[in-house]
Amino acid sequence: MRKYLFVFLALCLVLSFSACDALNTTSETEDSSPRTSFYSISTNEDLTYSYQIVDKNGNVLFSDNHSQREPHIEQISDDVYSVTIQTGTGRSTNWAIYCDVENSRVSETFQYVLGAQGEYVFFADFNDGVHSLVVQNIFDSNIYQKTYTLKDCSSFADPIVGLSFEGNGKAIISYLTGSETMIAQTSATIYFP
Repeated sequence: MRKYLFVFLALCLVLSFSACDALNTTSETEDSSPRTSFYSISTNEDLTYSYQIVDKNGNVLFSDNHSQREPHIEQISDDVYSVTIQTGTGRSTNWAIYCDVENSRVSETFQYVLGAQGEYVFFADFNDGVHSLVVQNIFDSNIYQKTYTLKDCSSFADPIVGLSFEGNGKAIISYLTGSETMIAQTSATIYFP
């Protein structure tokens, strides 16, 4: 009786492995499901990083095979992914690009990026001794771009403390004001479409 039980269990085991293998073969040959992974990051033997973002058809939108700094890739909306790299210390030393995987678009490169929400990127600017916050459409500044001057902003190299979003269309920027002897933190509310 044990012999028959052993043969029966072995036969069940073989049939279950065969069924799993058949399922795997079917799923590999049929690729009708939507793509769920639009990016990859890996570490190379020389400790550099390789990364790429592809569109919905698998075409490479943006890539680098020897980045000295670790990239951070984040999905910021249904179809848009950001690639940010910190090149030094402080917010002012980062850059970002954005890839629209549905429409195969790549944005310009933005410096001093503070964040993004929906179709808008927020980045700091410093021109002629004036600190400002720029809000613009990620892929086309002709659609929307607005610059907000940060009043009484400190002359420190990196005076922006943070940016937070409070629902759609509202952001709060925090920054340092004052001089070396008297520094304070202030906030401003920014409304955008």
